[in-house]
Parts: sequence; C-alpha cells; structure tokens
Amino acid sequence: MGKRILTLVRHAKSSRKDPALHDRARPLNKRGHRNAAEMAQRLAQKKHHPELLISSPALRARSTAEYFAHELGLGSCDIHLDEGLYFCGVSGVLKVIRKLPDDCRSALICGHNPDMSLLAGRWLNRELALPTCSVVRLRFDCSSWNEVPLHTPALKLLESPKHNAMHLLA
Repeated sequence: MGKRILTLVRHAKSSRKDPALHDRARPLNKRGHRNAAEMAQRLAQKKHHPELLISSPALRARSTAEYFAHELGLGSCDIHLDEGLYFCGVSGVLKVIRKLPDDCRSALICGHNPDMSLLAGRWLNRELALPTCSVVRLRFDCSSWNEVPLHTPALKLLESPKHNAMHLLA
C-alpha cells in the first residue's frame, strides 16, 4: 500500500478595499502577503515539498500559491489552476483530488473557505474554522488518489500563522 500526502491551504487574507472589484480579482492585503510568505517558509523549512501545486484561479488563492511555489523552489508556471477549487464546494475539491495522477505522491491544494474547513473537518471528525493561510497536512495510506476521499488520514497536522508549530491532531 502506498502513501498520499495532501496539504490543504486556505488562501491568505484578502483585501476588500474596492467593493467594485469582482470576487475573483480580489488581491491579498498586507497581512495576507506577510502570512503567505511566512507559512510558505515554514513549510519549506520542514522539507515538506509537494510534487504538485493546484490552486483556485481566484487572484488571492493564486497569489498565496505563488508564495508556496517560490519557497519550494518552483515557479508560477508550476501552479496548476483548477476551476473545481473556486467555490465548487467540498465535492468540487474532492473531484480535483480524485483526478490527481497516481505517480504523484504529494500535492498541495490552495483554495477557499468554507470548502477547506469543511473538507479538513470531515477527515478530522470535527468542526473546523481554519484561519486564513492555515496549512493542514494529511497522510493517507492508500495507493490511489481516487481512494483518498474514502480513507481516514493516518497523520493529521495543522498549522496557522498564529501558531508557531504544527499541531498533531488526534
């Protein structure tokens, strides 16, 4: 049996300064840029290097994913944008996960709430309200990404900008 490592990232804090701006075009605010850079650095320091980065096409999610790509030694062109991560619900995120190639062992998905909190909460058997730029790492003992939604993760870690360490979740 193989292992699949899934990292879920809720995008960093976005700006709502311009109410005329379309939702997809909302940028990160100052705190969002600071938190995204910090969380990406933390992940890179722990040697957690996903093979694939997938992001919602919304600017705030793409910008967050770019910080992670940079810290992990990847470029913006290495981020795969997927419409299934833009407010398509948990089922949309699960579709994205199911279609990941099986030769890939680890992936990072950058998306939105409530989808990220609901999905992580489902696997962790608890209600979660992930703060912006939270990182949830899950290890699934299965040989295919298609099987991931049916499994309980064997390893569950959560880190957010306000907490300086990854917390092992029971």
